[in-house]
Amino acid sequence: MKIYLDNNIFVYIENDIISLKSFTEKKYCCYYYSETHIEELFNGLEKHPELKDIRLKTIGEICSDNYIVPDTPFTGMGIEQRYPVSAFEKECNLIWIHKRLYDFTKTMNIDHDVFLKDLELNKLEINNYTPSDILCILEKKMRNKWGYGLDTYLYMQGVGSGRAMFSSLFNLLDFVSYWPDKSHTARLYDSSHAYFAQLCDVLVTDDKRMTHKTKAVYKYLGITTKVLNAKEFIKSF
Repeated sequence: MKIYLDNNIFVYIENDIISLKSFTEKKYCCYYYSETHIEELFNGLEKHPELKDIRLKTIGEICSDNYIVPDTPFTGMGIEQRYPVSAFEKECNLIWIHKRLYDFTKTMNIDHDVFLKDLELNKLEINNYTPSDILCILEKKMRNKWGYGLDTYLYMQGVGSGRAMFSSLFNLLDFVSYWPDKSHTARLYDSSHAYFAQLCDVLVTDDKRMTHKTKAVYKYLGITTKVLNAKEFIKSF
């Protein structure tokens, strides 16, 4: 059983909110991490430099060297053996890219009310839609208002496949105020974690905003990865 843990689960373990053994003692579970865990670590080092060794140790204790490799124009996403320290050192060469991306997300200013008005949605009621229904509802409303659906919307966003598609769908859900994130950076990381987790059987997260948006995107794309919170996962496996 392949398991992907959201970053907040590692934080809970480090703060003794959840025990490490709750995960490591599950004999039939194998855990995986991605470059997004490393990117989030980079983002926090300026304020908390002591976090580096702690986080790499936590990831290593749970995931060992099980690393999900992102896709490229020439290769698909896959799995290889790479210890967290090695992944961190490799990502150090790209730290300037992460810094520029983080700075860019802080300057984004999207008017959610415009999307809501165009698609005739009520901000106070939209979270009543289930993850299974929300993108189908948006599809209908987009066709009624603009004459095209989600496939054309993604094409107009310059999206082909991969992480960009996840990001665009997360953005769309956020624009219509469906379980919106507190920041653009948080949404960027959430969509990336959801993207990498599709190679696993289960994604574990205690982030309700991420949970609802991820379930919606998985449903739309036909991805069968289950999304569970920590208590559900610990009880079920």
